[in-house]
Amino acid sequence: MRGAKNIPNRMIAIFLLAGSVGLAGGLLGAGFQLGLNWLQNSVIGPGASSSLSEAVQTNLSPWATVLIPTVGGLLAGMILMLVRNKNEPFGIADIVGLVALRRGTIRLRASLLQILSSTFTIGSGGSIGKEGANSQIAATIAAQFARLFRIGSRDRAVLLGCGVAAGVATSYNAPIAGAIFVMEGVLGNFAM
Repeated sequence: MRGAKNIPNRMIAIFLLAGSVGLAGGLLGAGFQLGLNWLQNSVIGPGASSSLSEAVQTNLSPWATVLIPTVGGLLAGMILMLVRNKNEPFGIADIVGLVALRRGTIRLRASLLQILSSTFTIGSGGSIGKEGANSQIAATIAAQFARLFRIGSRDRAVLLGCGVAAGVATSYNAPIAGAIFVMEGVLGNFAM
């Protein structure tokens, strides 16, 4: 069955799901950033969300400067022990692998634990970057949509790519760069 201008209805559905993944990923990514800001301001002190290095110098003693990231890393590591040896995708590189191989998917529980681990690391001043967590959030949404609507592997790969694009766009406030990165580096296709 064809929709407007001979576009298959399946493609229209994928476009709508891709837009939903982008919207949900952007909103949840923004919420993740607000949560990080709150956590950093609570743990490190006022101003940590705007200038972490200045807040550390102003608010923390030398011992606290070492102790806070250590405790954050320890908590993050303990959480990751829960998903160890399960071969779950972690970060953009593993999601790119899922897309390229068109195999597997992202499990909700493991993904939430990985996002929580990233929260503790980043919130305590660790320097892992928030783009991995934001992409994990949006790609998890894409995987859940693909599971809910029983999407095949090819279209699931496109939705996961949309999730990565949403995560990159949210992290760097660069939606066009996120889309081009995914088309070139993740999907390897400019047809979209």
